[in-house]
Amino acid sequence: MRRNNCTRYWLITFLAIFAYIIIHSYGTDYKFYIADSLVAITVIIICYLLYRKLHLDNLAFACIGTALVLHTSGAFGFYANPPVPWEWDLTTHVFGFFAVAVWIHGLLNDLAKEEHRKTPWLFFGVIFITMGAGVVVEFLEFGGFAMAGFEEGFLGRGPGDIQGDWISGDYWDTIVDLWYNLIGAVAGFVAAHFYAVKKTRYK
Repeated sequence: MRRNNCTRYWLITFLAIFAYIIIHSYGTDYKFYIADSLVAITVIIICYLLYRKLHLDNLAFACIGTALVLHTSGAFGFYANPPVPWEWDLTTHVFGFFAVAVWIHGLLNDLAKEEHRKTPWLFFGVIFITMGAGVVVEFLEFGGFAMAGFEEGFLGRGPGDIQGDWISGDYWDTIVDLWYNLIGAVAGFVAAHFYAVKKTRYK
């Protein structure tokens, strides 16, 4: 799918938000979100430049950017004091892997043969690839904790991560994160499926 004005508006919006978060982070104890925001800027620009090669559409692009915004919003202390009645970690994991599933659905839907697009194989392909990405994230979190210790950010373990009483908090946090990822992956598949059906119907 080609980029259009909607894609450009999303890009400008995301870049403006990340720039604001960088500026805001300078005056807080959350300076590590400056690096996270720079990573997010790099990712969203790559997604924009390689839009067609990555088989993105406006839904996937908007979801990826929003997922990055939700994570970098930790600069406002959301992981320690979430603005919603649940942990911010739940929000970022569920929506983050919702976004991954939406993208993978579009990618596989474009690459798969016609007879495979309406079979359970598409569902399992999206879910397994998305969950595989989730495992990579957990490896990164472990590596980040080994290097940075108790901190927030892409590479860190900090407020918002689960601290278990009867089981190691690290085990518990990892398993719960993977469950959040699965919920997001299934929801993303469903949303992407209906979006694809709607696009096909109105072509």
